[in-house]
Amino acid sequence: MLRSVESRRIGAVLAATAALAPSAAPTTAASRALTPIRPVLGDWEGTGPHGLRLSFEFVRSRGHVVALDYALGLPTGCRSTGGSTWTAGTVPRIEYIAPGSVLHGPFPPLGPTQFEFIFPPTPKQPIPVLMNGTFASPRRGVVSIASPTRFGCAHTGWPRTLRFALAAAHRVQVADGLWTGTVAGPPTGITGTVKIRVIDGGRIETDFSTSYACPPPNGGSGNFEIGPLATVGYLIEANGAIGAAKGTESAWSGRFAANGLLSGKLLAPICGSSTIHPTFTARRTGP
Repeated sequence: MLRSVESRRIGAVLAATAALAPSAAPTTAASRALTPIRPVLGDWEGTGPHGLRLSFEFVRSRGHVVALDYALGLPTGCRSTGGSTWTAGTVPRIEYIAPGSVLHGPFPPLGPTQFEFIFPPTPKQPIPVLMNGTFASPRRGVVSIASPTRFGCAHTGWPRTLRFALAAAHRVQVADGLWTGTVAGPPTGITGTVKIRVIDGGRIETDFSTSYACPPPNGGSGNFEIGPLATVGYLIEANGAIGAAKGTESAWSGRFAANGLLSGKLLAPICGSSTIHPTFTARRTGP
């Protein structure tokens, strides 16, 4: 298993951020008089430093706007360059506090552009975590969270605060569940299988495994697995692409298409050369 610290890292940053999260910014009488910005419903994507990504969906439920399928990318360690520098984790039951909301306690209402995401407490992280954000328009905004590299990293390229530029977007629909498929050439004659696990409304891949047999004259066989983890993995981009992006997968890459087909390629050095990248295709075959 190549992923070993990501899930602990996600939990660590949430606990640390609880102590660092600033309280709601003060609002003026003039700003409270403005009409609060209401974000458009649908998919939203965020881009952060060094390739970090964020993805979620705004939907209306019981008369209120809520955030679903929240996938947050965070650093896996102090290093900010090279491969596997960040992964994405799903944040269930996240609470969205809209602009203009009246807060509990001795805090002023949020301003007309201010919003918050609150991560609920869990057994491993008993204190709620706050992400602060502002909307520039109903389709654009920015949100920030303290970086886990504030703690335990004497030297790091990650900024102390991770800021994500947000924009409403259209996502390729990717079904959650198990995706399976077959390996093909090049080289001619290679055979094999692939398995991929997708969660969080088609936003995160948590497990990739492959087994393949090389053709003559080299022969032999190979296999590898990246994962599995229950709630942490690599983020699937809005256009369906995964891997071959800054800080993410290097052993394989692919793209989920709107027709339900995943097409990709993987690294197969066992077959005689580190430049051999057999292709594969896969479809969802189970829950």
